[in-house]
Amino acid sequence: ALFLKKRVLPLFQREDVAASELVDSLTYLWDLYLAPDCGALEKLTHSSHCEVSIACARSTLLEAFNPSQPVSDDEELFKRLTDDKVVQVSSNLANLAEELIFDYAVNCFPKFKQDRSFHLLCLELDNVLNESGIRLDVFKHLPMLPHLCISRLLRKSGFPTSISTHRPLYEVAKKDIDGSIDDVKPNEHGSKLKKPSLADDSISDFDRVNRTSGLSVNAEYGIIFGTTTSSVNSRTEDDASASFSSPSINVQRMGTIPFESNKEASLLNTLGIPTSLEKYTQVPPRRRSPFKYSADKSDDGWEYSLVDFAIPHTSPDYPHGCVYGVSLVIQRNTYCTYYRDLSLCLEENPVTPKDSSKFVDQAILPESILSTMSPEMKEQMKNEKWSSQFSGDHGDLIGIALISSNNVIPSMRASLMALHESIAKVNEQVQGGETITHLLNPLADLLGTSISEYIGPDSFKPILEPYLNVGSNAWIDRPLFEQKNLCEKRWGEMLIDVLPPVSLALTFSALMLEQKVVMFSSRRSMLLACVQSIVTFLCPLEWTHLIVPVVPDEMVADLLQYPAPYIIGISSDSSNGNSWIDELPDDVTLVDLDIGRVILASVLGDKADEDSTRASALRSQVLYLSEELGRYIGHNIYPREWQCDMIPYRVNLPAAKIKEDRLNIVRNIFHSFMSELLFGVTSCCLWIEEMHSSSPRKGESNKECTVLFDEDRFFHVKNIRAQRKQPVAISLTQATGQRDIHALALSVDEFDLLLETCLRGQGMSTYISSQSRKTMMHL
Repeated sequence: ALFLKKRVLPLFQREDVAASELVDSLTYLWDLYLAPDCGALEKLTHSSHCEVSIACARSTLLEAFNPSQPVSDDEELFKRLTDDKVVQVSSNLANLAEELIFDYAVNCFPKFKQDRSFHLLCLELDNVLNESGIRLDVFKHLPMLPHLCISRLLRKSGFPTSISTHRPLYEVAKKDIDGSIDDVKPNEHGSKLKKPSLADDSISDFDRVNRTSGLSVNAEYGIIFGTTTSSVNSRTEDDASASFSSPSINVQRMGTIPFESNKEASLLNTLGIPTSLEKYTQVPPRRRSPFKYSADKSDDGWEYSLVDFAIPHTSPDYPHGCVYGVSLVIQRNTYCTYYRDLSLCLEENPVTPKDSSKFVDQAILPESILSTMSPEMKEQMKNEKWSSQFSGDHGDLIGIALISSNNVIPSMRASLMALHESIAKVNEQVQGGETITHLLNPLADLLGTSISEYIGPDSFKPILEPYLNVGSNAWIDRPLFEQKNLCEKRWGEMLIDVLPPVSLALTFSALMLEQKVVMFSSRRSMLLACVQSIVTFLCPLEWTHLIVPVVPDEMVADLLQYPAPYIIGISSDSSNGNSWIDELPDDVTLVDLDIGRVILASVLGDKADEDSTRASALRSQVLYLSEELGRYIGHNIYPREWQCDMIPYRVNLPAAKIKEDRLNIVRNIFHSFMSELLFGVTSCCLWIEEMHSSSPRKGESNKECTVLFDEDRFFHVKNIRAQRKQPVAISLTQATGQRDIHALALSVDEFDLLLETCLRGQGMSTYISSQSRKTMMHL
């Protein structure tokens, strides 16, 4: 009633009122108070006269704005308010305000006077009056209540367990208090819910920076790493054949190559390269295979890998919370070297050890590289080849990694691929045509020579720079966020490819409830892709807990026992990979990306909860939701397989179109689910501000802000949404697309424990704290 009297009705009396101001006020009125599903007046008990006034106000607004026909801007919407409609809307809203005041005075106020909070407030006021000596009949001189009186009142009132307290984020509170609220309009939930997409409207200002501002579209540093003759541990052939475990290899950083064009703008130059970098760049030798194929082995006995990685960084200065990189690793495997049995490396025409000398003759670097090498480097490489220092029985390894504080993985990956292709491929004339021989000795020797004490890693810089330019060519005139978007698109497609719909939904459900999740795979780039991609499906909720895409072996045992929620990746090629999985704690969910299965944790929620019946019921609800949500995803991205026992009720998109849009389809489904889940959250919030009596310090506010959230009211909204057979108009400005969202509504009767667990998670608390005062009731 006060909102109508003070803010809305005066706008109808002004001749110079702006269209945006009137539309914003009426939208706020609808979202927070009048909306049938989540408005504040929905749950309250009103007199019959008040109920009629509420119904008249709703119908008048809907008729005036006609939400069945969406509009593009406020001006066009404002034109729909003809003079007759303005008079009708104003009259009905004025009548509603009077009825609410009368209803409050007659029915609510007498009960409110008996409330403990009212009693405490009177005591506070009485103390002030007695101390100041002001007479009770002089209310116009009533002083301000004591400092932080409302805060003390909130603590003493003893709210029921369904009322939770949240502290608005500093940036949000400061903007709202200073009156500098951004221009983004609340949607039908009364919140700024963003739809996850690959478009640039969801990126940060930092991601919009391009090369013109000094930030490169490629790597900031190159790191050469490898083993030395004294740092590798030998392993016999019997050990290699008897076990799939990886040998213990001590990989060291051999040299660092800074790229001067990025030095001033490089965060890595300012904050330093992570000391644990080598633990993320190396790849253990592949386990022995019964099949003789050479997809990942060179003709001269090297295994090679091109691996994407991300190193979590705790510094708040990093825009994405981690350092991104790509590493090209070549290494000898004890069961596959041309010194021992080259036939394991060649699918056709195996070469015996006595014939291996022909590869040495072919190990010639291309002219483009020879021209950039210094005479000293050529002489060193000729006299002392790095690859010849090992017997081949020790798992010798060398590689190069490109790293950046930005997600420029596409350009870094293209650069290393170009380097590999240029050096490792040798055309050989044979009878009947030409064949390609794949040799990696030249690359190993080139890297090894550049890190010798006589040459230094800077000698490799002129060799590498042309390939950096090759990787950057496609991105040189484009903003950084386009590489990030492409990377996220590829990661999302990889996740959908490896996890079936139900397994994908089960992983999503576990993360939504903030459980501990371990992803397991032999492919490290796949671990990075799936860990980084799955958390984006939670939008607009944020994963605020630990996230490590690939955990170094030394840290796995400790992180598995980490007490808070996490999502981590463990490589199955690690020496203890299988033993770690066999001994997972009961509260950890396992996602096996190589098999495509998910094993839900046997203990969900608080591990200390002794109510086994409740825990079992929560687990059943999670499985039920995942099965149905997975079925919904399967019907949309694999219609032929998931609707094979059905009569199609609609014309499906062509298979090629569905395959192309699978990621967008899955994103939209999860977005619709999260939209429905969060529907009405802000209408269950009350923003309370208290003025400080003291003057604030510079840069601080003189108001104390608190947000109260009513869980019972939220459950009431969920029940109304789930029980309503047809969707109703929930927005004055947009009514399209609501049917599909409404179809994903969860019933409290079926998912009470799941909704309760989600509500009390850190992600939901952060979401509530990040909402603007404009999106909720405020006092």
